[in-house]
Amino acid sequence: MFATALALAAATPEQFLADLLATPSATAILQRQCGTRGPITAVKQAVRPHELPKRLARALRLGPSEAVTYRRVRLACGGVTFSEAENWFVPARLPPEMAAQLASGDTPFGRVVQPLKPSRQTLSAATRWHRAHVPERFLSIEAIVSSGAGTPLSAVIETYRRDALSGSK
Repeated sequence: MFATALALAAATPEQFLADLLATPSATAILQRQCGTRGPITAVKQAVRPHELPKRLARALRLGPSEAVTYRRVRLACGGVTFSEAENWFVPARLPPEMAAQLASGDTPFGRVVQPLKPSRQTLSAATRWHRAHVPERFLSIEAIVSSGAGTPLSAVIETYRRDALSGSK
């Protein structure tokens, strides 16, 4: 998979953030944290679609007639929620079977698009920890996920929970 970023479970928020910034897949980092308890699943949240923030729309380089689909999920393993993610993706930039899987399934975006050899560009990272104190929601990241060919596929806003640091082991 992603060798150096997946070597050991992060013990600190600083290492977890470094791992996220160094890998093309947040899903892979969370799967590593989950260990052998099973796959990370994307538990869909029944919410009204949120408007794509303008800064993220610019980064996605949307054409005038391109539709964007909104998906809000909790990424969990073994009954433990590791993160919450808002994902705006461009279905027309994905193979039809991938777009259909995202519309109807519980597979994380990162796993669905893995055959496209995705990369991540972090636009911002907001940390909320101080020394030994790590709050329940300790990190928020905004990123653009692109295909290996450089086509922007999605914009994400991810909020990581403290359980992501130690996993559900």
